[in-house]
Amino acid sequence: MIHEYNVAADCVKRGTDFFSRPHGFEREEGKAFSHEKKAADVPGMAEAVYRKTNYFLETTHADEYAARGEYTAMMGFPLIVMCGFFVYMAFLSVLDIGVSGFNYYDLLMILFSLVVVVGSVWVSNYLLLGNDWFSYRHGAVRFNCKAQKVYVFYSPGLGGVRGYQWKDMLAYIDKAGVHDGSVDSNFYTLKFYACDSERKNYYDSFKIGSSFSRYEDCVAWWEYVRRYMEEGPDSVPEPDWYLSDRLSIKESFLRWFPLREMKRDKARGLDVKKAQGRMALMSPLLIFFSLGHFFSMLTSKKVKWPESIREVCGERR
Repeated sequence: MIHEYNVAADCVKRGTDFFSRPHGFEREEGKAFSHEKKAADVPGMAEAVYRKTNYFLETTHADEYAARGEYTAMMGFPLIVMCGFFVYMAFLSVLDIGVSGFNYYDLLMILFSLVVVVGSVWVSNYLLLGNDWFSYRHGAVRFNCKAQKVYVFYSPGLGGVRGYQWKDMLAYIDKAGVHDGSVDSNFYTLKFYACDSERKNYYDSFKIGSSFSRYEDCVAWWEYVRRYMEEGPDSVPEPDWYLSDRLSIKESFLRWFPLREMKRDKARGLDVKKAQGRMALMSPLLIFFSLGHFFSMLTSKKVKWPESIREVCGERR
């Protein structure tokens, strides 16, 4: 999965037993959100939810939500076309040798084509593209309000599912953006740290949900998660929509064309004309990314939680 790229690099250096190799926690604990104190009057902006039950709320890693299909569109499709071309050229060279006899030109073309194809396969498996293909369809994170646990899904090669106590989770809002001299473009994401009881080390960190252009919306997302865990499922409204990990071309296009988000923002009284204009201008690229998302989902499998996790989440009762 996309969000596992840096985790995999860390596991190569330090192994997969994350509880025996914590990182030093350097953020100021006092700036983390309080589990008991209300952060916003109205919880909301739950736009990256896969399931909400009386036992758990399942969302996804922010990188998976934001970048799924991007690497396939920008790297994968060009590599497929290039490999197809060189396979065709190698096939022509083999035919030419069969008709005209052996010659070094055709042999070099066959060898060169083989190097290109093998190199492309290596790139697709060991660089970022390998996390977009043949993995899992979303970076699942479950907040279990009954057991007061947080479960984070990782691939088996990285140690599998990780479980943490809710009381040990510290949440912050991270800001990322650019400044081009005239306009600031900032995005806010909700980031969790799984800390030890003394708050000196942490075992894991991850950003959940989507990125928000408004700080207040990101706070509302935290408030949604907080109330769900602290006050129960009935304390928060149903999400405006649910994400799906089914193979769906419609879902793939809705992930890159923010039609649902703009409809909701318009209902909130916000001006969406600029966003509509940007979407129209970027539509050729967004179509390409949507197809990349669909291909990424096509080659990946659904997340399957262990039976023990499913049972504690009320799925085996």
